[in-house]
Amino acid sequence: MAQITSSAPIQADSGAVSKILALIDNLLERIAESREIERREYEAYVAEYDSARQNQVTLLNETQAHLFNLENEISALNKRLENASAESAEQKERASQKTTEKAGRTKMCDDEAEAYGSRRSDRLDSIRVISDCVGLIESKIRVLKEFVAQRLG
Repeated sequence: MAQITSSAPIQADSGAVSKILALIDNLLERIAESREIERREYEAYVAEYDSARQNQVTLLNETQAHLFNLENEISALNKRLENASAESAEQKERASQKTTEKAGRTKMCDDEAEAYGSRRSDRLDSIRVISDCVGLIESKIRVLKEFVAQRLG
């Protein structure tokens, strides 16, 4: 400003120069106010950005923690599933063994029942033969007594 005033012709009206200087001062004040508004807006923008960023970082951390927990749960469930599958396979194997064992015992029982029936039949035949012999002996006892008496006497 001093340069402008120094280069101004000396004949210039001092009122016009003071108006120009007042106008320049007013423009400088407006520019300063505009820059202050711009600085405040930028600071508000940065603050809002920082707040939004912090919220996003917090949300990201929470999401990662939740994912970590879910992965642990999935891992635990996979282990339980593996254990259940192994137990199921073991149960199927045991069921197969028990079925084979049952079939073997059923055959053994059937064989024993058949053997028992055969022995019973044999005993009944022997009892019939003995009963027939006893019946014959009882019916012929008198003849036998006479025969024994003759032989002994």
